[in-house]
Amino acid sequence: MAKKTIILKGDPVIKEYTLSGNITPGMLGMIDTDGKAKVHATANGTAAAMFALEDELQGNDIDTAYSSGAIGRFALCRPGDEVYAIMGSLDSIDEGQYLVSNGDGCLQIAPTIDSASDLVQAGSIVARALEALTFTSGAAATARRVKVEIV
Repeated sequence: MAKKTIILKGDPVIKEYTLSGNITPGMLGMIDTDGKAKVHATANGTAAAMFALEDELQGNDIDTAYSSGAIGRFALCRPGDEVYAIMGSLDSIDEGQYLVSNGDGCLQIAPTIDSASDLVQAGSIVARALEALTFTSGAAATARRVKVEIV
C-alpha cells in the first residue's frame, strides 16, 4: 500500500535548507560546503540519515519534487525511525537487507562485507528494508519507494 508521507514512525529533527539542486521527497540528502542541501552524491559513502520531506505546507505530496533554490524540509532521522525512502534502479529488494547511498539521492543494497578492506563501507549503512518488493523494470523513482528503518 502506498504511503502519503515520508516519515512513517519516529521523532526525527526537522530542519529547512535552501537547495542547491532538485530533490524529491524520500531522497537521501546532504549539506554541501556552502550550507545548502542537495541529494547525497557519493555511492556507498558515509551519509547522515537525512531525508527530504514532502512540502505539505504548500499542498504538495510526496511525488512533488523541490526545485533548486527553493527551501526544502528535511528529517534528520534517528535509529529506529521509519521512512518511506526511494530505491535506486534495481529489480527487487528483500526485507532485512541493509541499504547505503546510491550516489543520486536514492538508496541501494549495501555491498557484501567479506574482507578487511570492505569494513570501511560498514559506516555507510543508513537503513534496512522493512519490506520485500519487486519493482517494474525502468520504473520512475517515485515508483521505487520502500519502507525502511534507520539503523
